[in-house]
Amino acid sequence: MIKLVVFDMDDTLYNEIDYIISGFKRIAKFLNTKYDINDSFPLFIEAFHNGNNHRIFNYVLDKLEIDYNDDTINLLVKKYRDHYPDIQLSQQTINILRTAKQKYKTAIISDGYYNAQKLKIKALKLKDYFDQIYLTDELGQEYWKPSKYYFEKCQENFRSLSEEIVYIGDNWKKDFYPGNILGWKTIGLLSINQIYKNTEVNPEYKPQIVVNDLKDIFNYL
Repeated sequence: MIKLVVFDMDDTLYNEIDYIISGFKRIAKFLNTKYDINDSFPLFIEAFHNGNNHRIFNYVLDKLEIDYNDDTINLLVKKYRDHYPDIQLSQQTINILRTAKQKYKTAIISDGYYNAQKLKIKALKLKDYFDQIYLTDELGQEYWKPSKYYFEKCQENFRSLSEEIVYIGDNWKKDFYPGNILGWKTIGLLSINQIYKNTEVNPEYKPQIVVNDLKDIFNYL
C-alpha cells in the first residue's frame, strides 16, 4: 500500500518552459534598459528554438552586437537564476496535490540551482501541499539525481518501507534510477510541453509506469 507520494518539480508539477520564458523576459528587460534596445526578447526565443540552450546569452549579445566578457555572461546568469519567476500551478495540478495530501504523506525531491528552486517553490506556493521538500543542490551538484542520497534521506525521514513509496517525475535520464534501485514504485510523466523528452536509456533508468496526464497517477497508488 502506498503511503508516501514523492514528486519531481520541474516539468512535473508545472511546465518548465514557463520558467524559462519568465527568465528570458527578466533578462530582456535588463538589456533593453541598459543598452537602450527596443525589444530583445524575441532573440531569446529564437536562440532557444535554435537549440543554443547553453549559450543563449552569448547568442543574444552577439546578435545585438554588444561587447561582452565572461563577467557579463555570469551577471546575466545570476540575474536569470535569482529572478522571481512568473509561474503558477494549473488548477488541475492544485486539485491533484490537494487530493494527494489528504490521502498520503507528500514530498518533493528536485534538482536545480538552490536559489532558483527556492524561488520557484515560493512562486508556486508548494509548501501548502507538501510535508517535506528536498532540494538536492543544497549539498551540491554531486547530490543531484541520479544520486540516491536524498531518496534514502526521504525514506528514512518518513520511516517508510520501499514498497510504500512512489516517485513521479519526467526525466528518463535521472529521475527514476534512485527509486528503482531502492525498490520504490516509479511513474514517468510524458507531456508535449516537456523540455527533456523521453530518451533511450538503460532499463534501470526507466520508470515502471508511464502516464500522459498527472491525474492518472491515482490509478497506480
